[in-house]
Amino acid sequence: MNRKNEQKIENANINNSIVLQTGGNLYLTEHFFKELANIQGNTLLLNSLIKEKIKTCSELILRRNIVELRKVIQAFLTYGISGIERDLQQQIRYYQFLVALLEKNISEMNDAYDLLEAKYLQDATYVKGILYEEENSNWNEFSILSLESQAVVLDLIFEQGDYTKIEDFGKQVEMTKVNVDDIFLYYVGLSLFNLQKFDEALCCLNCIQDKSKRINIVIVTLLAKALIAIKQYDYFSNSQEELHELYDLIVAEETRNPDAIVGCEVLIGNVKLTICLDIMPDRFYEVYSQFTTQVKDNVGIQFNLGLFYEMKSEYEKALVVYEKIKGNKDSNIIFRYLYCNTVLKKHDKVIAEYENLPRESITSLITSIWLECIKVIDYERFIKELKACIDKYQSSINDIYYLSLSVGDEKELFDKFFLDLFVSNLDRLSNMEFLRVISIVRVLLICEHINHAITLLNKIEVTGNIPDDLLENIFRLIYLYKRDILENDSDKILNVEEIKLADEKIAFCNWFINAGYRKELFIKEKINCLSALRKKNEMLKCSKELYEMTGEVETAINIIALLLENKNTDVKEYESYIEGLEKEIDSRACLAIASAYSYLGKVDLADFWGYKAIFFLNNKTDFEILKGYMALRFQMLPAQENNIINYEMVTGNTVITIQQDSTTDYICLDDEEELYEYIKTNFSLNAKHYGKRDLAYIRLKNKKVGEVISIDEDEYEIIEIVSREVFCFRYVLSLCANHPKETEVIAVSVDEEESPEALVKSLRRAIEKAGGKKKAQENLLLGYHFENNELGFPIEILVAGNYERYVDAVKMLLYSQNQALYAGEVSNICFDKKRIILTFPSLLIIKLLDMQDILNPNLNQIVIPKSLIEFVAQLARKATEQQVISPGNLIDQEDGTMVMIPFDDAIVELYTDIYELCLKFQQEEISVEERTDFTVAGDISADMIFSSLKIDNSQLDCLILAKKLNDCIYICDDLFLRKIAASASIHNASSMSFIQALEDRERAVELCFKLSKTNYIYIPIIADNMDSLKELWKNMLNGERKSICYEEVIRNMIGDMLMMFAERNIPVDME
Repeated sequence: MNRKNEQKIENANINNSIVLQTGGNLYLTEHFFKELANIQGNTLLLNSLIKEKIKTCSELILRRNIVELRKVIQAFLTYGISGIERDLQQQIRYYQFLVALLEKNISEMNDAYDLLEAKYLQDATYVKGILYEEENSNWNEFSILSLESQAVVLDLIFEQGDYTKIEDFGKQVEMTKVNVDDIFLYYVGLSLFNLQKFDEALCCLNCIQDKSKRINIVIVTLLAKALIAIKQYDYFSNSQEELHELYDLIVAEETRNPDAIVGCEVLIGNVKLTICLDIMPDRFYEVYSQFTTQVKDNVGIQFNLGLFYEMKSEYEKALVVYEKIKGNKDSNIIFRYLYCNTVLKKHDKVIAEYENLPRESITSLITSIWLECIKVIDYERFIKELKACIDKYQSSINDIYYLSLSVGDEKELFDKFFLDLFVSNLDRLSNMEFLRVISIVRVLLICEHINHAITLLNKIEVTGNIPDDLLENIFRLIYLYKRDILENDSDKILNVEEIKLADEKIAFCNWFINAGYRKELFIKEKINCLSALRKKNEMLKCSKELYEMTGEVETAINIIALLLENKNTDVKEYESYIEGLEKEIDSRACLAIASAYSYLGKVDLADFWGYKAIFFLNNKTDFEILKGYMALRFQMLPAQENNIINYEMVTGNTVITIQQDSTTDYICLDDEEELYEYIKTNFSLNAKHYGKRDLAYIRLKNKKVGEVISIDEDEYEIIEIVSREVFCFRYVLSLCANHPKETEVIAVSVDEEESPEALVKSLRRAIEKAGGKKKAQENLLLGYHFENNELGFPIEILVAGNYERYVDAVKMLLYSQNQALYAGEVSNICFDKKRIILTFPSLLIIKLLDMQDILNPNLNQIVIPKSLIEFVAQLARKATEQQVISPGNLIDQEDGTMVMIPFDDAIVELYTDIYELCLKFQQEEISVEERTDFTVAGDISADMIFSSLKIDNSQLDCLILAKKLNDCIYICDDLFLRKIAASASIHNASSMSFIQALEDRERAVELCFKLSKTNYIYIPIIADNMDSLKELWKNMLNGERKSICYEEVIRNMIGDMLMMFAERNIPVDME
């Protein structure tokens, strides 16, 4: 039998476990000794056999097989060694010294030591010094020892628990690159293991696993791997599979090689139980019950049992376990014991137990539990004790953190006692253990100090995993963090503080996204913040990333909505999201698909998916779906102008109105096979549905209006046969009319015989009921005129981003009394060969005033983004559609009358001409990434500004293009956009610079005079004589807002002229 060695491997939890260093058995038979006696006279042969057995002794020392080593040495001593070479005698004596030392046989060790000569005496003296801990081992002395001496020294140092010393030896080997025996790496690996540096230990053990003679090498290596995997465990990573695999390998090794686990049963048990707690708690008790009583009684095993009961929220059972082992005085056990009492609201007991604890067992974490219980019972005492504890532990930020846990979620207490300590020690906090830093981040977030939380996060590296419950708690905190502030009216423009809040939440989420922790959760919250900031392009980018990860229906719907909002016409952009939604039985998904198909011009598909949205509602009321469907139908009306509404004969995809006496019912025939499985339980449209395979469908086919049909033995007359989509539209319109408040639909009902005056009154009542936005419009107009802000507003703000009304707004500003269109000062620009970025406001004004010829000299220099061409094409198409479906705009005049203003046919021609003009310019593509990255005025997101003000992406693209091309001129006739350009250091001007640069002065004078009759500010002042100049001035001052802007300009101009006349002695007619 092998003697158990007292070498130990420290358990990763809280207990110590014995690991035996054992070797294989070696038998010295009587035959060997008889041979030895018979050949005493043959010295060469004798020495050869002795050397062979001495080599065996060396191997036994390296394998630490003390039992077999003793047998060989004892045999030599029994039969005598006087007849062999002196050096061999000394070697045997030295091995006798080593085996006696390892056996702790001090008397024999000293006897053998006294017989040693110089060659072995030096090594023996060094080893003996290590045994008595008199020798302070260093690498230089250690490295010159014999291999056997090194093995024994390592064994002694390891047994003494000086693992750091062996680790230092390992570092020396790495530095000096010397070759060492496997036994050296073995002890270095074990020492690193006991220092809980499992990664490094595994490197050492892996190097020698296949060739080491130590039988426990495999199990120790597996345990190292398991402890690494446990430390790195994350429920959302692949390490769960790794833990399962390692668990199975450990069990297999236990069965295969039971001798190898002798002495480390407790460590193996704790590893197995920890794996169970992490990934298979249902098996915990089964595994625990298989242990021997001796293993079960181990403190570490019991500790894991307590954790198991806590996991199951069986705190009373956990208390029983901790009660048995708390006499160990281990702080971890004491903390769990007090914590369970706290959960069970046994606050008095916690206080009493704490006050009876030995001083050396009290930690700041345990003190925190005690303080928390005092707070419940005696708040004043809590404040007093907390102050005292802070004074006691103030030098340790780690302890201060634990004390902060006692205040819970009370921001006021945290701010008063801990905030300054945390903020002043952020660098020290960042050096703490990774999970603890994340816990501190959580505390800062609870107490609404997100800025400090972000600073702390940015100071640390991702070095570990975060438990699922902690991650979800942090996500919930960031999700709820000042959420009410960012959930205001969707039309509201955020103020500086609100923008800062949204940016902080995004920065916080970005850390977790970049670190890979529950990315899908934090991306969702980031998207919410981007939505509040109106950063539509970045929202789209993040939403696409989120969909790749989750494939969620809601995300696909949002992506389609954002693509539509960005007016994206690329079919491929929609395909994957449509495909992802097609199998969903979800009205929102169907409506999203329908909207996409409608926008892409696939009207029939849009019709079907719009119907499916109502079909899957199945007579339930969802006002958002109803509103969406109405918007879809109105959008498609122009394309369906010539569609058949009423049918004379029953066909597929129609709704048949049938009547019996005074009872009216509806039958819907659905041709599509994909709807058939839902038909029997579907009652959408208040109709009975039949599919192609139903007998009723077959019987109804080809029946005509007026015919009598038999259904369920009852006879009905066919009253009407209507297209299914038209009937669906009627049905939804009726629902909306009955719920005007919820669906925001104005319902006007007029009898056929009612007078026109009654119709006007009915319309006015409907408008008043809907609550017009006249006052709000007036305020926006004042803002555009700089009366309540210095920056002003873009023209888009006056039409709420509705570009179908943009032309009307521009005309109103140009021609209405007491209005003005602000384009900014005129710049004298030498266009030379510079590239010119032309914008939509300039194109529109140039075309409205019929002065597109001013572009001719520089036509080849003009560059526009491709999105601008697409935008103008859409405006032309929508203007055409609007004329098809509506006779015009109904205007409520100030005198109380209502007038129908027909649509101007010239609008379609206007946009068509602008589109054709755009085709003459160079085009550049702007990517979504360029939009999201573009900033103005330092670091302000342009995407946020433009989305907030509902300015089309093509306007943003013009700015990006101007910045991208560097040496160019940005031409824009909207002063707000010119100011934005200036903040981005973009050279800008209005379209008036083209007139200023005209070589045809007669045309320039003509255009200036024409412009002077409008409210355009500012125009160039070009005249061919004094009379025409006076007329020009007169026009420029005609209007209150115009005169305010132009008076100083004209006054300065007159002053300059008078000074010039005076210098040249030219007489002046003061009239």
